[in-house]
Amino acid sequence: MFDAAGHPVHVPAHEYRCTPDSVNVLEGYVDDPRTPDKLFDGTNFTCDDMHTWLAPFAAGRAHRIRILLREETGLSLLRFWNYNKSRVHAARGVRGVRVTLDGEAIFEGELARAPGSLANRDAAKTDIFFHPDAEARAAIAAHDSVAEVEEPALLAEKLPRPSLEVVPSEDLALSPAGLGTAGSDGAVEPCVGQKVSPAGERPSEAAARGPQARGVRELRLDIVKSWGDKHFVGLSGLEVLDEGGKALPLLPSSVSAQPRDLNDLPGCSGDDRTIDKVLDGVNVTMDDSHMWLAPIPNGGPPNTVTVSFDEEYAPMVSAVRIWNYNKNLDDTGRGVRELRVFADGLEVTPPGGVIVSKAPGLVDFDFGHTVPLALPSSGASARDLQADDGKPEDPWANCLPAGAWALFRPAAREPHVAEVAPQDFVPGVLPCGFVLKILIHSTWGDAHYCGLTSLGVVDASRGELLLAPSQVHAESVRSLQGNGRDARSADKLVDGVHNPASPANSWLAPFNPGTPQAITVNFGETPVILAALRLWNYAKDPARGAKEVEVYLDDRLVYHGFVRRYVPPGRGKGPYRFQQSVLFSGAGSGMVKQEREHIYAHSAEAEITLVDEGKFRSTGAPEVGGVLESTSGLMRPGTALNAHS
Repeated sequence: MFDAAGHPVHVPAHEYRCTPDSVNVLEGYVDDPRTPDKLFDGTNFTCDDMHTWLAPFAAGRAHRIRILLREETGLSLLRFWNYNKSRVHAARGVRGVRVTLDGEAIFEGELARAPGSLANRDAAKTDIFFHPDAEARAAIAAHDSVAEVEEPALLAEKLPRPSLEVVPSEDLALSPAGLGTAGSDGAVEPCVGQKVSPAGERPSEAAARGPQARGVRELRLDIVKSWGDKHFVGLSGLEVLDEGGKALPLLPSSVSAQPRDLNDLPGCSGDDRTIDKVLDGVNVTMDDSHMWLAPIPNGGPPNTVTVSFDEEYAPMVSAVRIWNYNKNLDDTGRGVRELRVFADGLEVTPPGGVIVSKAPGLVDFDFGHTVPLALPSSGASARDLQADDGKPEDPWANCLPAGAWALFRPAAREPHVAEVAPQDFVPGVLPCGFVLKILIHSTWGDAHYCGLTSLGVVDASRGELLLAPSQVHAESVRSLQGNGRDARSADKLVDGVHNPASPANSWLAPFNPGTPQAITVNFGETPVILAALRLWNYAKDPARGAKEVEVYLDDRLVYHGFVRRYVPPGRGKGPYRFQQSVLFSGAGSGMVKQEREHIYAHSAEAEITLVDEGKFRSTGAPEVGGVLESTSGLMRPGTALNAHS
């Protein structure tokens, strides 16, 4: 704790009490050293649990730390150092906390999880500021600078570096050429130095490349348009990022909205979707009790959300991070689509505003969208924020890479791709969006499983995107009991291995006729300009390959057709084809020429499927989809494949 002058507050041993006291209240624990006095022993940035406090946790019961201050004390900063013994034991740290001073709540929110290492001092702590003045901030900074110098020296003296024996993980063998590490869900994360598509950048990286931040007293977000709903607009979460890309601590009283919420409507009261919910820290959710929703004025000024800071404490701001309204797939149309941001009355988004990505209607990934803010020096014009000269003041144009907007006009003048390369579907001209969904409606004969070997996305501006495993989300056979280590997980769709003889580098998922299986690709803050979609069907058992598919971009249908069934070399009537390319109009004559041999148009010939006591008997290639819903009651046969199979 730091007082109003910015000096640390000393807490004597007899002036604090914890409930429960420590793990020593449990049976079998007597002299465990992780007692309350360790909270104030001055050793904060540590992995040594001899300097930590640990107590039993029981949901629904009180867990308190009570501190008696010897005299009336003003607080400028509360600093929490979370439990940091190891990466595994960091899960024991405190998450939700409520702080009261003389019975009055002064903070309620979440604390950052400790990293479980000593790699980053700032990541191990959470600072809660109470608008300190300039002198107090200087005193706090001086105290921190001394601590940062002293602690590494103490750590180096007390904790000599141990020797390590490198043991390769079995899960690592599942990734191609060992180019990544497998996470808890089996998705392969890129290693340091591994090339990643710009679509997969971290929010802090995007903010770090942006313009210099400056002190701000008020941020106003003007919501120009929703994602389709004409009556309501809302958000799931909001963060304001400092110059380092970290979220600034905000109190519920610092945010307001106009209109405020649904309770402003005549006859409506008690709706809990109020503006303070955007700061409650529950952002990746489908529970609308953690969301804000407000009516859209008819013909009046746009909806606004305002974040205010104390006049004496104008923080440095570099970006805002937004989680759109995500109650369900239908209500995602209530999210914010077009947004303009003003800092102290000056527009800090490009003229025309920006597009905020639509929520996916699921919680499989973090769908937060970071909007970098350009805060120029005094006298600069908002028009100076545009990246491309001659680019229209259009929010979509402001979200695209430099030069990408110039692709659309010549694309519209080119012959339509359907005229030169017939496909199952007549596609639009260079569709653009943030989230791609592929729905598999049927297979080539299997009633229980569906799969693909690989997929690829070609951007009209950036070429083929090198997608990170964290950008692709789909159920896999790992979700089945006993299949937790099956190699055919969703990350294999983008591992770059298109080898039909390597089934461990393919994706397979449970399939229930009548219920489409979904693959979701998240492109982050930079939307894709879709020129082509490349598909390689499942090869180990071709009957399990995807057949009829729909492709959506931001929930707009952009393709509906069929995926070519895999036929081994020498067995088909025509030339061997494994890859299939779906082209979109405007892709360019060069792309059409390059991909022509991979284009597939499904034959309209009738296919007959014979089913005998739950088994398929057919000389053709039966389709299994919604028309055979009765097969969903059949017992699913087992399947398993590890990296050594």
